[in-house]
Amino acid sequence: MLSIQILQPINVSLRDYWAAGKDFWGWIIRPECCPRCGRDPALRRQGCYARFVDELSVWIARFRCRYCALDVSVLPDFAMPYRNRSVAVVTGYFGASEVERRPQGGHDTLRRYWQAWQGVWRQVAHRVGLAADHARSAWCELLRRFQDAAAAQRHLVQRYQQALLKRYRVHAAPK
Repeated sequence: MLSIQILQPINVSLRDYWAAGKDFWGWIIRPECCPRCGRDPALRRQGCYARFVDELSVWIARFRCRYCALDVSVLPDFAMPYRNRSVAVVTGYFGASEVERRPQGGHDTLRRYWQAWQGVWRQVAHRVGLAADHARSAWCELLRRFQDAAAAQRHLVQRYQQALLKRYRVHAAPK
């Protein structure tokens, strides 16, 4: 079974989205056409699945193309693909000094995220044209360029099939 993931801007906080439970569908916009076969209207609701974001279990929408059977999940842009921390928490951690980072909850997990960023920042900087010379300056410049990390990640996924911390196969449209 083939599947892809789309990041979608959501004009509601993580907590409000979580509180809505399965009534989250009002905030999700069905993708206009199938990313693989290009037909429209092709995607129909397939259901949803739960995943954790900042220790809250939220529902993620799934759609399936009626022509080519591609599964498409729509991840709210407050979430990090395949990570259990929100973009806001990651942004706060990445922007903090070493002293400020230590008392934060989930420090070990967030430290691993920072290590992942240190492994990809050069590639991200090259792709979007940042003039940074180290991971922290690249992060700051990325936030200035896109106004926030969620917008930066949407841009990277849509244009380069690259999330902030890793390149995932589910972000590339299958052939």
